[in-house]
Amino acid sequence: MWNFSFLTTIIAGNNSICTGSNYNGSDNEEVLLNKVISLLCGIIFGIGLTISSMTNPEKVRWGAVGLCPGPAIASLAFLNFYSIIFVASMVFGFFTLKFFDKLN
Repeated sequence: MWNFSFLTTIIAGNNSICTGSNYNGSDNEEVLLNKVISLLCGIIFGIGLTISSMTNPEKVRWGAVGLCPGPAIASLAFLNFYSIIFVASMVFGFFTLKFFDKLN
């Protein structure tokens, strides 16, 4: 098993990043490792979306409105007005659906 305790010290400055208590071994290392790997995978995914221009709503059309939800969220990093409006509308649609589902 690899020792990733140095990541805990770098990220948190102490040994309490995973549980809020004292660092006590491999369980916390696995939690931290999972979070770091998830972050790296997300970064790689976002870079791939950017390289392929899938975050540009004017070049790639996904259905009738312009973007797939994943690239839309990734394109928020560019602070593109159309992407911000799309994501805000998408989130509004999610909450509207939940509201009407509760009425039924």
